[in-house]
Amino acid sequence: MPTTFTIAIATWNRAAMLSRTLEGLTRLRTADGEIAFDVMVCDNNSADDTKQVVTSFEDRLTIRYLFEEKQGKSFALNHMISQTGDEWLLFLNDDILVDE
Repeated sequence: MPTTFTIAIATWNRAAMLSRTLEGLTRLRTADGEIAFDVMVCDNNSADDTKQVVTSFEDRLTIRYLFEEKQGKSFALNHMISQTGDEWLLFLNDDILVDE
């Protein structure tokens, strides 16, 4: 059985940076059959096109979009924690350039 984890990204009005981060995750190499991951993005009440960016990756990543109305990163992080069932949760910033 593969090790599974969720990559959790909280974001607010950084759609362009988020897109680069998600693009990098599409190229992430893992040990085939040994590691599996999904991505959860929590939009912390953004006024930009964050939701559209996330949905544009649905065909390349196993990705979930969450919305948190209460402003503040702690609210977004807690929302993501409450929504995962994986044993491992990896928090990633929305401006990280992911190396494959």
